[in-house]
Amino acid sequence: MYGKSAFGSCLVFIPQVATYHEAFAGGLRQAFGRIPTAGLPRTTRLRPGHTRYRARVLAARAELAVAMGETEIAQTFRLELQQVPLSQEKREQYHDELQAADYLEQWLTKK
Repeated sequence: MYGKSAFGSCLVFIPQVATYHEAFAGGLRQAFGRIPTAGLPRTTRLRPGHTRYRARVLAARAELAVAMGETEIAQTFRLELQQVPLSQEKREQYHDELQAADYLEQWLTKK
């Protein structure tokens, strides 16, 4: 249907994210000769206290909740996402990703 523009995401919650992030990034580096941060596949750099990663995780969780019909849970994640301190530039950069739950919900209600 969408070909190369279609992709999926995987959201994993673990207590010691840095260790797993290093291993995942190492695997990408081994497979691609570098750590891809744009295009597909890609990952983000993990920096202590960096809010961009948190915002993207909350957006993904909200989208998943909408897909599962859990609108109250999705709203909880949306509210938490609004509290994440992101610059206007970052909000614009990740606009589609941050709004994915809204887009999905609108699409589902049209049917």
